Order: sequence, then structure tokens, then C-alpha cells
Amino acid sequence: YLIERTILTPKNNDASKISDFIIDQFPGEVHTYLSTDSVDLYEDTDLRQFYLYPL
Repeated sequence: YLIERTILTPKNNDASKISDFIIDQFPGEVHTYLSTDSVDLYEDTDLRQFYLYPL
């Protein structure tokens, strides 16, 4: 049902309340997956990138 729906709210606080309500309707344990919104500025970043993504 929710796949083709959008909930518009004027403030993020309202969206969070609605989201929490909907999540509470699902059975099972809640899992939180965190992400990052910053860049790693360490000096060895280029070296790590080379090993993670070789050409």
C-alpha cells in the first residue's frame, strides 16, 4: 500500500512522528542503519582508495 504513496508534512518533526507510528505497526525487531555525511580527511585516504578500488 505505501509503495505508491507519499506523505507530505510541513516540518521534519511531523514526518518523524508519522514515520515512528508507521514503523510501530510492523512486527519484529527494529534495526537502525546509520550512514555518514562527512568526508574522511586522513592522509592515508589515497592509499586506502587504491587498495579498495584497484584499477
